[in-house]
Amino acid sequence: MIRMFNDLSCLLMVFCLCFVSFPAFCDESFVASDKALYNLPESVELKITEKARAYGESVRMSATIESKIGTLKNIRVFFNSSNDLKVLSETRTIEALEQGEKQVINIIAVKMGDNPGDLGSWIRLGIRYTPDHNELLKIVSDETSYPVKHLRERLISEVHSSMDEGEPYLDAIRHFVK
Repeated sequence: MIRMFNDLSCLLMVFCLCFVSFPAFCDESFVASDKALYNLPESVELKITEKARAYGESVRMSATIESKIGTLKNIRVFFNSSNDLKVLSETRTIEALEQGEKQVINIIAVKMGDNPGDLGSWIRLGIRYTPDHNELLKIVSDETSYPVKHLRERLISEVHSSMDEGEPYLDAIRHFVK
């Protein structure tokens, strides 16, 4: 009987504690932050599309770089590939891309006969760039789009930190060649 009383009293105590503390967890920002994770919006969109093949030895593609937020500056474009491909397109620098502006780069990759590896044949388009920090700040400061205050403030702090450090952002995509 004593053991049953202890189990019942423990259960009752846990129930009471949960009931009493529940309103603290019903704060709208707590519930919203529990379900949300804010990331910085994408400043750039990258695409690679295959255009043609020449007798199985080379692949022609186009890479598209589009500014999605503000003006991107000092864009350094580079390519990597699997061991069986050699990309003939060179690294280049684009001074600036205005919001909505696209830059298309032609890519030629030649099959080298080596083993492509476990992932198969692929080409990666990478860019390093300076984003438009002021436009990013305007977007992440919007309370309607980012309603949870402490998560919004974390993004604002992240953008300010990036501005202070002056380090370029890095973005990349990989296209698998069949």
